[in-house]
Amino acid sequence: AQAHFLAGRYVEALSWAEAAVRGAPKYVFANCAIAVSAALAGRPEVAQKAVARLRQLQSRLRISDLMEIF
Repeated sequence: AQAHFLAGRYVEALSWAEAAVRGAPKYVFANCAIAVSAALAGRPEVAQKAVARLRQLQSRLRISDLMEIF
């Protein structure tokens, strides 16, 4: 997911990140990848759901934190 994201292939990054979350639902990095990839792929509803999951996993997480990761 990260390689696709860095290459600007946000739809592919989203697909791989979603697969990672299916295998490990609490994996914070993969949920972050879903949030940012979905947002940049024009899928705001998917991004919003991912941010909601992230807030459940990391209650103190902020959007600015995601910017530091990516």
